[in-house]
Amino acid sequence: MARKLIPPLEEELLKPVGEGAVIMALRRLSKRLQETFPEPNRFCGLNFGSMTLRSPIVEFTFASSSSLLSKQKQLLHRLGERRDLFLTLTQGVREVTILLSAPWEETALEIFAGERLISTLKNLSAVTIQLSPDAVWTPGVHYTLLKELAWDRINVVEVVSTLNEFTILLQEDQVERAFARLKAVLNKRS
Repeated sequence: MARKLIPPLEEELLKPVGEGAVIMALRRLSKRLQETFPEPNRFCGLNFGSMTLRSPIVEFTFASSSSLLSKQKQLLHRLGERRDLFLTLTQGVREVTILLSAPWEETALEIFAGERLISTLKNLSAVTIQLSPDAVWTPGVHYTLLKELAWDRINVVEVVSTLNEFTILLQEDQVERAFARLKAVLNKRS
C-alpha cells in the first residue's frame, strides 16, 4: 500500500517521500480509524436482540400533495390494528414512501388513486434488528451493519429505523446472504 501511495504523495508534496514514513502514517491512521469506527464487538455493553424477517414487502413512492396526508390516514384506518403486517410511512420534503406488506398492495393503490406515483418496488424483504436503548448513543452502529452488507455486495434498497429497531430493506433474492452476514456480525458480540 505504501509503495502505491508514494508516487501521488510525491507529486502532491513536490518532494521525495520515504516508504518508512508512509508506513508509519498508515499505522497511525489505522489506529485512529479503529477508534472512530468501532467493530460491533467493540460496542461496549451494547446488546443486540433478535433479527426478524418480513416478506414480501412492496414500496410505493408518491409525490407530495395536499391530499396525501388524508390518504395516509385512510390507509391507517383501513389497516386498523393488524399485527400481521409491515407498514412504514416516511414523509420527505417532496415525496412520501410507503413500505407495506405485499398482500395489502391493492388496498394502498385503491386509496392513493389519483396521486402521482413516482416509483413502485416489489419483491422486497425487511430485516429488522432489535437494538438496545444505548445504541442511539453509540457511534457507528448503523454504519458497521451496512458496511458488512456493502463488502458482501448486498444492495440495500431502503433503511428505516425507530429508537430500538433498525430495518434494512433488500431485494428478496439477497435476503439469505444478508441474513447470514448480519448474523455473523452480531454473533461476534457473543
